[in-house]
Amino acid sequence: MPENQLNKKQDLINYLIELARKNNISAYELGKVSSISSSSVNKIFSGENKTPKQKTLEILLNDLEKSIAGTTGDIEVRKEYTTEARRQLNIVAEKISPYPDFDSLKIDDKLNIIHKKIELISNALGNIILNQEEDLEKLLKKHLTKN
Repeated sequence: MPENQLNKKQDLINYLIELARKNNISAYELGKVSSISSSSVNKIFSGENKTPKQKTLEILLNDLEKSIAGTTGDIEVRKEYTTEARRQLNIVAEKISPYPDFDSLKIDDKLNIIHKKIELISNALGNIILNQEEDLEKLLKKHLTKN
């Protein structure tokens, strides 16, 4: 592989590591939300795997960007929203624990369980969005009164 390509790949690895560090996302956490295993992410981040595939790095970058709730476009989102989002999603995850006998349930029961899970997730995300919208409205009003 040409040295130029190696440098670009290493730059991408460095960028991934820096982006994850700035957003307090560990290799393990990234692996949990990615199709790339946590151990593979850890090997890339630690330098043990010095030549990961370009596709692997692109997948990790995409998954890392998706997992970062700190910015949306050019609008900075307050840190407490990301903390609150994680807290609410953890509550949702606890409430929707797996059903060991799910396969043996009747289809109506399965659909009810799935519907409840979707409703819990929807409510948690809805609350976060409402809080962000309220702050954006306040920010807009403040900006308009200054001008």
